[in-house]
Amino acid sequence: MLHIEELTYSLIAAPDSENWCATQAISYRTISQAVAQALAEEGFGVSLDRGYPVEKPQALRAMTPCFSSTARSEVVSGGRKVVGSAQRRLRGAFLQHGSILISRAHRNLVDCLNLDPEKNARATWKSWIGTRYPWKKPLGRPIGWAELADGFEERFANALGVECRESGLTGIEEKRANELIEEKARHAERLIGITSGVGRRASGAKS
Repeated sequence: MLHIEELTYSLIAAPDSENWCATQAISYRTISQAVAQALAEEGFGVSLDRGYPVEKPQALRAMTPCFSSTARSEVVSGGRKVVGSAQRRLRGAFLQHGSILISRAHRNLVDCLNLDPEKNARATWKSWIGTRYPWKKPLGRPIGWAELADGFEERFANALGVECRESGLTGIEEKRANELIEEKARHAERLIGITSGVGRRASGAKS
Protein backbone atom coordinates (compact mmCIF):
# COMPACT_ATOMS: atom_id res chain seq x y z
CA MET A 1 0.00 0.00 0.00
CA LEU A 2 1.53 3.29 -1.10
CA HIS A 3 0.97 6.41 1.02
CA ILE A 4 2.55 9.51 -0.46
CA GLU A 5 1.76 13.25 -0.61
CA GLU A 6 -1.38 13.20 1.50
CA LEU A 7 -2.70 14.70 4.71
CA THR A 8 -3.63 12.07 7.29
CA TYR A 9 -5.94 12.23 10.28
CA SER A 10 -6.70 9.87 13.13
CA LEU A 11 -9.33 9.80 15.87
CA ILE A 12 -9.47 7.60 18.97
CA ALA A 13 -12.53 7.50 21.22
CA ALA A 14 -14.53 5.30 23.55
CA PRO A 15 -17.90 4.05 22.25
CA ASP A 16 -19.71 6.02 24.97
CA SER A 17 -17.71 9.26 24.72
CA GLU A 18 -20.20 10.86 22.28
CA ASN A 19 -23.60 9.79 20.95
CA TRP A 20 -22.17 9.30 17.46
CA CYS A 21 -19.47 6.93 18.75
CA ALA A 22 -21.88 4.14 19.64
CA THR A 23 -21.67 2.06 16.44
CA GLN A 24 -19.24 1.66 13.58
CA ALA A 25 -21.71 2.80 10.92
CA ILE A 26 -22.77 5.96 12.77
CA SER A 27 -19.25 6.93 13.84
CA TYR A 28 -17.79 6.32 10.37
CA ARG A 29 -20.48 8.44 8.72
CA THR A 30 -20.17 11.22 11.32
CA ILE A 31 -16.39 11.40 11.05
CA SER A 32 -16.55 11.37 7.24
CA GLN A 33 -19.10 14.18 7.34
CA ALA A 34 -16.75 16.17 9.59
CA VAL A 35 -13.85 15.65 7.19
CA ALA A 36 -16.03 16.71 4.27
CA GLN A 37 -17.20 19.82 6.15
CA ALA A 38 -13.62 20.75 7.07
CA LEU A 39 -12.65 20.51 3.40
CA ALA A 40 -15.77 22.32 2.19
CA GLU A 41 -15.01 25.25 4.49
CA GLU A 42 -11.74 25.63 2.58
CA GLY A 43 -13.61 25.83 -0.71
CA PHE A 44 -13.23 22.23 -1.89
CA GLY A 45 -16.26 20.71 -3.56
CA VAL A 46 -16.66 17.38 -1.77
CA SER A 47 -19.56 15.17 -0.75
CA LEU A 48 -20.29 11.79 0.84
CA ASP A 49 -20.68 8.87 -1.53
CA ARG A 50 -23.01 5.90 -1.19
CA GLY A 51 -20.33 3.62 -2.63
CA TYR A 52 -19.90 1.85 -5.94
CA PRO A 53 -18.60 -1.61 -6.86
CA VAL A 54 -15.13 -2.16 -8.24
CA GLU A 55 -15.14 -3.39 -11.83
CA LYS A 56 -11.68 -4.81 -12.55
CA PRO A 57 -10.07 -6.91 -15.27
CA GLN A 58 -9.92 -10.58 -14.27
CA ALA A 59 -6.12 -10.45 -13.86
CA LEU A 60 -6.41 -7.66 -11.29
CA ARG A 61 -9.13 -9.13 -9.07
CA ALA A 62 -6.69 -10.11 -6.31
CA MET A 63 -5.75 -6.52 -5.45
CA THR A 64 -7.90 -3.45 -4.80
CA PRO A 65 -6.02 -0.17 -4.24
CA CYS A 66 -7.45 2.03 -1.51
CA PHE A 67 -8.51 4.94 -3.71
CA SER A 68 -9.87 2.85 -6.58
CA SER A 69 -13.38 2.48 -5.15
CA THR A 70 -15.61 3.96 -2.50
CA ALA A 71 -17.63 2.47 0.31
CA ARG A 72 -20.71 4.02 1.88
CA SER A 73 -20.09 7.41 3.57
CA GLU A 74 -16.70 8.10 1.98
CA VAL A 75 -15.60 11.55 0.81
CA VAL A 76 -15.52 12.11 -2.94
CA SER A 77 -14.81 15.00 -5.29
CA GLY A 78 -16.00 14.96 -8.87
CA GLY A 79 -17.21 11.41 -8.40
CA ARG A 80 -13.74 10.17 -7.35
CA LYS A 81 -12.64 9.10 -3.89
CA VAL A 82 -10.28 11.65 -2.28
CA VAL A 83 -10.28 10.47 1.35
CA GLY A 84 -9.47 6.87 2.23
CA SER A 85 -10.49 5.85 5.77
CA ALA A 86 -10.63 2.73 7.89
CA GLN A 87 -11.89 2.00 11.39
CA ARG A 88 -10.91 -0.63 13.95
CA ARG A 89 -13.07 -1.19 17.00
CA LEU A 90 -12.10 -3.02 20.18
CA ARG A 91 -14.10 -3.53 23.35
CA GLY A 92 -13.23 -0.24 25.02
CA ALA A 93 -12.28 2.08 22.15
CA PHE A 94 -12.06 2.54 18.42
CA LEU A 95 -9.56 4.10 16.04
CA GLN A 96 -10.38 5.69 12.70
CA HIS A 97 -7.53 6.72 10.43
CA GLY A 98 -7.71 8.34 7.02
CA SER A 99 -5.68 9.89 4.19
CA ILE A 100 -6.59 12.92 2.07
CA LEU A 101 -5.03 13.00 -1.40
CA ILE A 102 -3.28 16.24 -2.33
CA SER A 103 -1.41 15.29 -5.51
CA ARG A 104 -1.08 12.79 -8.36
CA ALA A 105 1.73 10.88 -6.65
CA HIS A 106 -0.45 7.84 -5.97
CA ARG A 107 -0.21 6.94 -9.66
CA ASN A 108 3.25 5.58 -8.75
CA LEU A 109 1.48 2.73 -6.95
CA VAL A 110 1.76 0.57 -10.06
CA ASP A 111 5.56 0.88 -10.04
CA CYS A 112 5.63 -0.62 -6.52
CA LEU A 113 3.83 -3.83 -7.50
CA ASN A 114 5.57 -7.09 -8.32
CA LEU A 115 3.88 -7.74 -11.66
CA ASP A 116 4.66 -10.30 -14.34
CA PRO A 117 6.12 -8.37 -17.32
CA GLU A 118 5.33 -11.22 -19.71
CA LYS A 119 1.60 -10.84 -19.04
CA ASN A 120 1.70 -7.07 -19.64
CA ALA A 121 0.09 -6.67 -16.23
CA ARG A 122 1.78 -3.32 -15.52
CA ALA A 123 0.28 -1.71 -18.62
CA THR A 124 -3.12 -3.18 -17.76
CA TRP A 125 -2.91 -1.82 -14.22
CA LYS A 126 -1.89 1.67 -15.38
CA SER A 127 -4.70 1.77 -17.91
CA TRP A 128 -7.33 0.64 -15.40
CA ILE A 129 -6.13 2.63 -12.43
CA GLY A 130 -6.01 5.83 -14.46
CA THR A 131 -9.79 5.64 -14.86
CA ARG A 132 -10.42 5.22 -11.13
CA TYR A 133 -8.06 7.62 -9.35
CA PRO A 134 -8.54 11.43 -9.14
CA TRP A 135 -5.09 12.01 -10.64
CA LYS A 136 -4.88 15.53 -11.96
CA LYS A 137 -6.34 17.66 -9.16
CA PRO A 138 -7.76 15.46 -6.38
CA LEU A 139 -9.54 18.33 -4.62
CA GLY A 140 -10.33 20.34 -7.74
CA ARG A 141 -7.33 22.68 -7.70
CA PRO A 142 -3.60 22.50 -6.95
CA ILE A 143 -3.00 22.27 -3.22
CA GLY A 144 0.05 21.93 -0.98
CA TRP A 145 0.25 19.92 2.22
CA ALA A 146 0.91 22.97 4.43
CA GLU A 147 -2.05 24.87 2.98
CA LEU A 148 -4.43 21.98 3.56
CA ALA A 149 -3.08 21.19 7.03
CA ASP A 150 -3.35 24.79 8.24
CA GLY A 151 -6.46 24.95 10.43
CA PHE A 152 -7.76 21.53 9.35
CA GLU A 153 -7.54 20.11 12.87
CA GLU A 154 -9.69 22.90 14.33
CA ARG A 155 -12.25 22.77 11.51
CA PHE A 156 -12.44 18.98 11.87
CA ALA A 157 -12.99 19.19 15.64
CA ASN A 158 -15.61 21.93 15.28
CA ALA A 159 -17.51 19.83 12.74
CA LEU A 160 -17.57 16.97 15.25
CA GLY A 161 -18.67 19.30 18.05
CA VAL A 162 -15.67 18.53 20.26
CA GLU A 163 -13.07 20.77 21.87
CA CYS A 164 -9.71 21.03 20.15
CA ARG A 165 -6.63 21.58 22.29
CA GLU A 166 -3.01 20.49 22.10
CA SER A 167 -1.57 18.27 24.82
CA GLY A 168 1.16 15.73 25.42
CA LEU A 169 0.98 12.11 26.51
CA THR A 170 -0.50 11.23 29.88
CA GLY A 171 1.64 9.30 32.33
CA ILE A 172 -0.15 6.06 31.47
CA GLU A 173 0.25 6.67 27.73
CA GLU A 174 3.96 7.48 28.06
CA LYS A 175 4.53 4.34 30.13
CA ARG A 176 2.74 2.20 27.57
CA ALA A 177 4.70 3.82 24.71
CA ASN A 178 7.98 2.92 26.41
CA GLU A 179 6.77 -0.65 26.95
CA LEU A 180 5.95 -0.97 23.25
CA ILE A 181 9.36 0.42 22.27
CA GLU A 182 11.10 -2.15 24.48
CA GLU A 183 8.87 -4.93 23.15
CA LYS A 184 9.67 -3.98 19.56
CA ALA A 185 13.40 -3.99 20.35
CA ARG A 186 13.12 -7.50 21.84
CA HIS A 187 11.30 -8.77 18.76
CA ALA A 188 13.94 -7.23 16.50
CA GLU A 189 16.76 -8.91 18.46
CA ARG A 190 14.93 -12.25 18.35
CA LEU A 191 14.37 -11.95 14.59
CA ILE A 192 18.04 -11.14 13.99
CA GLY A 193 19.00 -14.21 16.01
CA ILE A 194 16.62 -16.46 14.04
CA THR A 195 17.77 -15.22 10.63
CA SER A 196 21.44 -15.48 11.66
CA GLY A 197 20.90 -19.09 12.70
CA VAL A 198 19.21 -19.91 9.41
CA GLY A 199 22.13 -18.37 7.56
CA ARG A 200 24.68 -20.44 9.48
CA ARG A 201 22.74 -23.68 8.90
CA ALA A 202 22.39 -22.94 5.18
CA SER A 203 26.10 -22.22 4.96
CA GLY A 204 26.94 -25.46 6.78
CA ALA A 205 24.69 -27.48 4.48
CA LYS A 206 26.57 -26.23 1.42
CA SER A 207 29.96 -27.18 2.87
